[in-house]
Amino acid sequence: MQLSLFGGTFLRLDDDGTPLPLDDDERFGTAAKSPWVAKASGFDVHAGVTVRQGDREGLGRLLRYCARPPFALERISLLPDGRVAYLLRKPRNNGATHRVADPNDERVRAEKGAKKVLLRNVIETKFDLVMRPIAERVLASAQLPLLSADAFFNETLFHELSHSLGPAFTQKDGKKVEVRAALESSHSAIEEAKADVMGAYNILFMIKRGEFPKDFRDKLLVSYFAGLFRSTRFGVAEAHGKGSAMQINRFLEEGAASSTPAGRFTVDLAKLEASIGRLVHDICMLQHAGDKKAADALLDEYGVTSEPMAKALSKLEGIPVDLRPIYPLAGE
Repeated sequence: MQLSLFGGTFLRLDDDGTPLPLDDDERFGTAAKSPWVAKASGFDVHAGVTVRQGDREGLGRLLRYCARPPFALERISLLPDGRVAYLLRKPRNNGATHRVADPNDERVRAEKGAKKVLLRNVIETKFDLVMRPIAERVLASAQLPLLSADAFFNETLFHELSHSLGPAFTQKDGKKVEVRAALESSHSAIEEAKADVMGAYNILFMIKRGEFPKDFRDKLLVSYFAGLFRSTRFGVAEAHGKGSAMQINRFLEEGAASSTPAGRFTVDLAKLEASIGRLVHDICMLQHAGDKKAADALLDEYGVTSEPMAKALSKLEGIPVDLRPIYPLAGE
């Protein structure tokens, strides 16, 4: 979270909790520099605090401040778009009340890079308890043998890697801005869809290069498509759910998958591979252009719960939507 806050945004919240962005110069790293602050090896060094000689009480306060935990848990909250907000001790002069962490901030990536940590046991447990039961109810029985925990894990891995790929900046009103600033409210769903489909595209590329065995292709395609139904259960009002719905409906329209009246889906493997390539192209070009109207139109048309999807989702009662890992302390 510290890395995300490095490139985070100062926000104020309106009465219904909606975050309101402030001027760009309120972002970290762009405010006026103080002569009492220096950056060294990734740390901020402050020289503006003094303790007079013999002031043991003042020294104690300073030491307690230095030894405090980095974050107060009660000041952390989750915004409707999934970002993490940290409540400021007091509002800034311009009314900002929170610092918002954004792990996909392009300036963070440019200066610090991107760190990806996946826990294989957590991903495999999600496959066993969530992904497989969903697939058993929505996929045609003939394609169930192609369902693969390894394909699910690698799609998750390449999804996260793909967040760092593709257009990061575009032009808006003659200025260089981040793609998310150009696409505004549509950015999160478009970005999650891009990471999904580009993750599959990149694995297919790796298969062609011989980095994965050839028989991994069919497992990847079926597992990727089935995995989209897991994410749609978050709801189309949420970025992952809306992005997944957009992919499913696009693939259905292109004949890459078909459904029965009972809500079972069959994947046309060759058509799905071709559709994946087209969708990656379309999303990347949309992001490159910073075309908000095109992004809105794409999500309005495809990012919905279509009738075939609704039939499939209605059969998933009793299956967990997600898991919440518990991390015991050492010795527990």
